Amino acid sequence: MTVNDLCRAIAIRLGQVPGVAYASYPEQNKVPASPCVFVIPEAGTGPSVTKIDTRRQLEQPLITIRILVKSLKETPREKSRIDALIDPIKDALDPVAFGGSVNSMFVGLDGHVDRLWSQMLITRGTTEDYAGEFCYAADLVIDPKFHRTPGPSLPATVLT
Repeated sequence: MTVNDLCRAIAIRLGQVPGVAYASYPEQNKVPASPCVFVIPEAGTGPSVTKIDTRRQLEQPLITIRILVKSLKETPREKSRIDALIDPIKDALDPVAFGGSVNSMFVGLDGHVDRLWSQMLITRGTTEDYAGEFCYAADLVIDPKFHRTPGPSLPATVLT
């Protein structure tokens, strides 16, 4: 499992949240439907990787879940549509309904996820010109922690 695999699984799950018209990883170049959710691995900050033994790596990336609602400028009603989605999205990412097991939430995800988030930073009510369209946006930043087995390595390097 990689950060990309986890982001894809999160997007699929968030696409099932009532009220979300579209969810995607990777992020799209336009807002295809409203409201939509993009799952974005934070390129500037992570992932941080720790080698825990000879067979596994521990990854702790930051992932942003961006909610976008298309709008005409200065229409507070559209802004409230974002607020109505924040709690259902938080709930969709809480493994309590699965006995606390994140791995049970994502059947078929290869790897072991210790947590999806221990804390969630929520920034509400930002505005964004996204691909030429005005949107209200909210970002939910999560801090998953998971184990991955490295892929095949390169053959031995011969120094001459």
